Amino acid sequence: MPTTKKGTSCCSTANLLHKPVWRFATLFGMRRLGRLAKRIYPKEYGGTLTHFETDQPVIALTIDDGLSRGGPETSMANDVLELLAKYDNAHATFFVCSDYVTNQEDSVIEKLLDEGHEVGNHMISDRLFYYNKLDKPEFQTQMRQANAVLDDLEEKHGKQNAKKTKKTRWFRAPQGLMSANMKQAMEEEGNMEHVLGDCYCDDWSFAQEADPLFAAELDGDADPKLQKYREKAMKQVSNLMLSQVKAGSIAIIHMPEKGFREGNLMALEFFLQGIQKRGLRCCNLTEMQQMSQLDEEEETKDNTSKDSGNNDTINEESTLSS
Repeated sequence: MPTTKKGTSCCSTANLLHKPVWRFATLFGMRRLGRLAKRIYPKEYGGTLTHFETDQPVIALTIDDGLSRGGPETSMANDVLELLAKYDNAHATFFVCSDYVTNQEDSVIEKLLDEGHEVGNHMISDRLFYYNKLDKPEFQTQMRQANAVLDDLEEKHGKQNAKKTKKTRWFRAPQGLMSANMKQAMEEEGNMEHVLGDCYCDDWSFAQEADPLFAAELDGDADPKLQKYREKAMKQVSNLMLSQVKAGSIAIIHMPEKGFREGNLMALEFFLQGIQKRGLRCCNLTEMQQMSQLDEEEETKDNTSKDSGNNDTINEESTLSS
């Protein structure tokens, strides 16, 4: 296993802790795990969306913590957008922290929205174990601040009159931690929906432990087998996710940045390659929602037609018997 001069090795914690946990979760069933969480914690997770019911070969791709903590200097947003375009023009929902998008160049936001992607609310910043401890008024204030930033971005770039349109505003709680106060505040907005997923594996742990290997290469302090081990580390992320994904899945991966979770760009490409081989296509959440609604309407029509046909048969039989 390669190390830097500082002795940093690849994926020790990820291999020892996170990988076994997510393997167990995969074997148990990610959708079953989601249903169990909603049953045990209805005040926090009741109504949380974890996947879509569809037989169509599509999944929803979601990318968390965008766009960049360090502004344009560390942003890999253009790299991610180019990668998505490379694989069947895959679309994604970027769950962004409002502080991490107001520091971006306008051209990046415009490109993101123009290419069929969308933004969702991931609060103001990715503060650890913070939002679920707030009282309802304080959380509501901060949630609305983040919403206002996203509305302004969408309106500025001509995607919609966001302040007047009641389309679904997708929300993902930082660290996935919801409270009853958060759920109530979100529901009062009337157009917000909390989203988790059924395709995820703590990619940040693998990526952050691989970060020193990326830095070592830039510093000229690299093991000759560095590329092999970097790929091995990030393939663990894609392999776990590919073992979970199916039609209707909501996949979650964190946004890569230069020097921070940088390997996630590689993991995302491996994942996109894998789903392409399976004939699956990536949509954003709104696109998946619309397809799911059409499926439901078609199913309702089919059921109505069957009921009508059954009634006609019964009437014919009654006429003949009389």
